[in-house]
Amino acid sequence: MPTDSAITLRLHTGGHWREANVMQRNNKAILGLAVVMLGGLFVLVTWPGSVPVNVRVTSRQPAEILDDAGAEMTLVTLGISRSGYHESSVYFEPHSIRVSVNVGGRWLELSDSPSVGAVGPSETKEVDVLMPSAATLCRIHLLYAGASIPWRAGAELARLGIKLPPKYWAWAGWPRAEGAHPRWRGAEIEVPLRVASASGSR
Repeated sequence: MPTDSAITLRLHTGGHWREANVMQRNNKAILGLAVVMLGGLFVLVTWPGSVPVNVRVTSRQPAEILDDAGAEMTLVTLGISRSGYHESSVYFEPHSIRVSVNVGGRWLELSDSPSVGAVGPSETKEVDVLMPSAATLCRIHLLYAGASIPWRAGAELARLGIKLPPKYWAWAGWPRAEGAHPRWRGAEIEVPLRVASASGSR
């Protein structure tokens, strides 16, 4: 099947009419499609959104470790999940997750800095955090980002069967989908320190 077609244009220049053939090629259509997708992706990436993940306590048990005051610590497992309604993963800055706990009405920041990496749609990652047994609430402070615009554009073109060269993926940030210089956003999630059932999570 031919991939090129010609359109004849009549142009009036220098007092004379001239004919010019304009070739329409598939690669131009592809380029136009890429530009449209990049514009749409820019809106999606920069549009302000809600907190990208849900956090719940999946287990809480004695740690058999004493703090400086001689009180026993508790090992709390936090489940960090992303709803299946989302179609893409969310990425966290390495070791950016900070945990604060409320003990007797006072907030204390813990020394532990759990690392999650990335959480995909319908996925749950679990992290263990050592905290005082008397803690009743915890706050999760995190920095997150979506995949970069070049990464998403490349992924969309790949779905159309268009293979991009390794140099493109290196420029897009490979192997980090969020890119070499992500637009990190901050979020804070407050979680009661009681074990939640899986059916009660969103």
